[in-house]
Amino acid sequence: MTYETDVYRIICREEDTDALFCPLATQAKRLALLFGISRLPSDCKIRIDILGQKPFEREKGLHFGKSAGPEIVAFSTEHVCAMSYRAVRGRYTPEEYRRVILHEFVHVLQWITTRIPPDQNIWLYEAAACYLAGQTADISHMEHTVPWDMVRQNFYATPECYSIAYHLGTALLSGCVPGEAAIRCSDVPHCEAVCAEAYASLFK
Repeated sequence: MTYETDVYRIICREEDTDALFCPLATQAKRLALLFGISRLPSDCKIRIDILGQKPFEREKGLHFGKSAGPEIVAFSTEHVCAMSYRAVRGRYTPEEYRRVILHEFVHVLQWITTRIPPDQNIWLYEAAACYLAGQTADISHMEHTVPWDMVRQNFYATPECYSIAYHLGTALLSGCVPGEAAIRCSDVPHCEAVCAEAYASLFK
């Protein structure tokens, strides 16, 4: 079945609707407005495909190749692709599952509003997505401080990278009003200065 708004179009199986629509619709609308988007042309709407396990694994393999690990249950390009909630409900609550989808939705919003290359600024994309999707996580004690330049250049190799990303996103985007997220995320040098300071504060 298909659920469509002014900004996005969800395509999913009927058994996933209870885990998705009402809360997801409200949250996705709020996020789109933070990036200054209230309406997109029909042929430009952000597509969110919720697939059964086998179709999702096939799409994941095409996107990531053999490096695709079993922990990946959603990803984004110019649209969002996620595994059906029925296939992952033993690992996620409905709210956690929606946040995974919203995380990928933020990636797409950030790309279409800023056009900043994700591969060169993974730390910035993950900071925005973790914070705006509400994926909070405590940072446990880190015995060794990884230099900020290494976090910036090799984000996914950083211990507790997603917990760090939420902390950076809080510093960068807390208090955003509609339209402001795109503006803040567009100024990469400023974002880097804010996030470098936020990262350093974790070890004070």
